[in-house]
Amino acid sequence: MIMELTYRRAVARDLPVLHEIAMTTFENTYGRFNTAENMRLYFSQAMSEGEFARQLKDEHQPYWLIYAANRLVGYCKLDLVNTLVDDPQDDQCELERLYFLPEAQHRGFGTMAFQHICGWAVRHGYRSLWLVAYPKNKPALAFYRKMGFEQVGTTVFPLGHDMQQGIVHRLILSSDKKND
Repeated sequence: MIMELTYRRAVARDLPVLHEIAMTTFENTYGRFNTAENMRLYFSQAMSEGEFARQLKDEHQPYWLIYAANRLVGYCKLDLVNTLVDDPQDDQCELERLYFLPEAQHRGFGTMAFQHICGWAVRHGYRSLWLVAYPKNKPALAFYRKMGFEQVGTTVFPLGHDMQQGIVHRLILSSDKKND
């Protein structure tokens, strides 16, 4: 039996739980590929509580908490002011984060959450969705292919002292123009 997921837009009071699940899922996903020092640096900079607090105040960086049977199992984040591509347009957004706790993985939750995200994006007039995937994260790469993303380039991003490559993917959601 597949459980239904519920989604709640994160707000300032959610900072402690959002920060905790973000740190846990990031460590579980990328810790084995990076040094402890680089992970600590990344956590202290890009994933500090202060950075999450700043982002929660930004209407262009919405977070959602994802629940199964009233239990927090994951979270996601969109970036609505796309800085990922060289020619950003107002009808594209970036799926910046989609993570689940280990015990919630391989249960179909990623597909359900992804469908929810795409539905939200289309309802809000976005025609394409971008993301960056870490080349060593083979399960994520397989998932994105399964969801219909195509690889369109590469980018580089810092994780601690290490400059890492990311694979840029794009999914066309709709051919309709954005409704404003």
